[in-house]
Amino acid sequence: MTSIHANQMRSGLICLAGRLLFALLFLTAAPRHFTHEGIQHAAALGVPMSGLLVPLSGLMAIAGGLSVFLGYRARSGGWILAAFLVPVTLWMHAYWKLTDPAAIHIQKAMFAKNLALFGASLLISQLGAGALAFDNRASTSSKRDAPAERPSAITAGFFLAKRRTLMAIGIAALFIAVVFLFAFGFIGAPQSRLHTDRRRAVGAQEPSRSVSVQGASIVYSDSGGNGPVLLCLHAVGHGARDFAGLAQRLGPAWRVIALDFPGQGNSASDTAPAGAVHYAEIVSQFADRLNLSSFAIIGNSIGGAAAIRYAAAHPDRVKALILCDTGGLGEPSTASHLFIAAFIQFFAAGRRGALWYPAAFTALYRHVLILQPSWGERDRITQSAYEIAPLLEGAWRSFADPNQNVTALLPKIECPVLIAWAKNDFVIPLSAVKPYFPGFRQYNLAVFDGGHAAFLEDPDRFQATLIRFLTPLYTRN
Repeated sequence: MTSIHANQMRSGLICLAGRLLFALLFLTAAPRHFTHEGIQHAAALGVPMSGLLVPLSGLMAIAGGLSVFLGYRARSGGWILAAFLVPVTLWMHAYWKLTDPAAIHIQKAMFAKNLALFGASLLISQLGAGALAFDNRASTSSKRDAPAERPSAITAGFFLAKRRTLMAIGIAALFIAVVFLFAFGFIGAPQSRLHTDRRRAVGAQEPSRSVSVQGASIVYSDSGGNGPVLLCLHAVGHGARDFAGLAQRLGPAWRVIALDFPGQGNSASDTAPAGAVHYAEIVSQFADRLNLSSFAIIGNSIGGAAAIRYAAAHPDRVKALILCDTGGLGEPSTASHLFIAAFIQFFAAGRRGALWYPAAFTALYRHVLILQPSWGERDRITQSAYEIAPLLEGAWRSFADPNQNVTALLPKIECPVLIAWAKNDFVIPLSAVKPYFPGFRQYNLAVFDGGHAAFLEDPDRFQATLIRFLTPLYTRN
């Protein structure tokens, strides 16, 4: 009897030591989940709603860690820690998304460590905390106080029903977890499908040219016309090819120049995040490198916001602005923030390789470029769905940044402005931004058929309106 008690005591002490060492890992790591640094780090790795989910995961780590540490309801604590480890491991240690060998080695080790912790959590969820625990004390007390009698058939039936209920809950939880992982892209496409080179099809086509801007090769098309210069700035995820049809229509009477922003079309990527502020800097240096002293600018979407920023900073160089469904206008609202947040998560799922993303992106673009003249360009854009998803995610994050808003700059625009809006734009509805147009000193509003780019979707009317707007500006001199 003494030998049995000694073995039980030794086993209890070993379980206690193991339990404490295991729980301390979670308890010491949990405080970082409530710091700005920890939340920002998770956001940089693509964790959605990091401001909410990261502190929530910290609470799970504390609750599960204390439960196991004290041995109080340790089985439940084991399940909490297992649930904590699944998203943390897949989000924070996704070594398969990395390219640097040293970083891959480190994250593989962290991933394997978390798998081991997950296995230990499952063991605790089934075996409990061991002899030296509050759970064991409570069960011993209940056994001591309970009358010695055989369980009745009713009691046995109760426990059987309880077991079935728990199994059903477990199956439902597993199903929800799989759906969650699929929806957010953690069950995704192989890397070979994510890293394509299809964005080049929407960029400047041969014979194209290039110039170095901020250390990146910026590729552009130049129609070579001998007339006034028309500089074209595309929407995010698009490219210079958006304006190829317009250049052909205008002919040699105009010199149409269209560039590919960094990381889009045929231009090289740079380290700066996508945004109108950065793109305006690109335009400034690009114009300097090409010695463009006086020109009109066509800007679509984020390209329009960049055009406004450039024109406000260089009023002596911009002859006219043609703004097509321009972003960055208006005052942010709760609805707009929710709309932007939804699109950020949509493109983040594409970055992670969600299997459903290409089909969803294609369906989305049927509502962005609606009319038949734009379908060729629309198909080229949607074929690069995975490739441009990180760029689109970054651009939409910038849309939530108040520093990217251009509304306050409108009174600084000295040149004439043509606002060319597609009437069926659901991303930037005309009704939402029209009240801000009077901020310009002089502007004309023209509404076209289409979803987001009149020059692609309603090219005949757009060309006629453009010529009617620009011609007096150049013939009066």
